[in-house]
Amino acid sequence: MRLRRKILLALIWTLLVLYPNPLLLTESVYRLFNPPVSSEHPLPVEKWEQMNRLPSNPRKIEEFVVGYVKYDYDFNVYGVPWYFPTPAEVVEKRKGDCKSRAILLAAILEEKGVPYSFHISPVHFWVDYPGKEENEFTKKYENPKTAIYSDGRWKLPELVDLKTYYDSWKAVLWDSMPAIRKVLLLGGWILIFSWGRLRSMKRD
Repeated sequence: MRLRRKILLALIWTLLVLYPNPLLLTESVYRLFNPPVSSEHPLPVEKWEQMNRLPSNPRKIEEFVVGYVKYDYDFNVYGVPWYFPTPAEVVEKRKGDCKSRAILLAAILEEKGVPYSFHISPVHFWVDYPGKEENEFTKKYENPKTAIYSDGRWKLPELVDLKTYYDSWKAVLWDSMPAIRKVLLLGGWILIFSWGRLRSMKRD
């Protein structure tokens, strides 16, 4: 089997192991370019009534969201390494990563008419709003210079931190992957790239 074909098969196998249901990936890619934070993606009525009682202070709303959405990786919540949920899905699961928290926060601010801006970097999703407090975390991870998306506009990041990228992607794509998926992934790679050698051994 030629190397190019092996690489193609390895890529297809990787996709199938990571996304047994490819529709989750296509939905996520669509939502990446069209973040579901508008009125087109409403919260369940009973949940919105609860959140509508929150004060219009964005800091208080963010504190609520951080407490409401327990931090967890997408592998543990949705069974895939990366998934872009709707606000309703975040409310249903009550678990998720920075992406889930940012989506819910933006949805509540949108509904309440509080001004905000939605940002994406290669390793983080966040929401800015007037009066947001700055700390060491926000300086590193919520720096506008690291953003590749800001309020509907895609751009190249002005600040690139390769070590942070590696550490974050490793945690999301490998460390949080269930053991059985790791075995399937590596086993498939070994079989694909050793196929020619195995056939030669059978002939001998």
